[in-house]
Amino acid sequence: MRNRGLLWYGSWLVMLTVILVFCSCAGKPVITLTGADTGATVELKSGQILTVSLEAQLGTGYGWAVVSRNDNIVTDGEPVQEPVGGARPGGLEIQKFRFRASAAGKSDLALHYVRGWEKDSKPLKEFIVTVIVK
Repeated sequence: MRNRGLLWYGSWLVMLTVILVFCSCAGKPVITLTGADTGATVELKSGQILTVSLEAQLGTGYGWAVVSRNDNIVTDGEPVQEPVGGARPGGLEIQKFRFRASAAGKSDLALHYVRGWEKDSKPLKEFIVTVIVK
């Protein structure tokens, strides 16, 4: 009889934990920005994910690189490349960057469209947004 009570209590705790985790994630949707959002200001809650999706032609040697951000937003994994309209050599791709809001504060997040080996050249494109973490 005692084991049955412990089993019920353990099951109840697991269910409560799952519900709490689900509720905490449900209040923090992922915010996705594209090239059209450059110059915007975005507000995030601590722990929320920001995705930046930018068009690139990686076969030309150009790609997006993070050049500025504060410590209140941290990178969340490596950038991901996805082909647009099927994989073709030199074709258009989307580079996706993920950031996690880690602490309250304000940050200018800047990405430049550059060739990595051309250190002193001006970027072909820029993407800059202001991120406010509350």
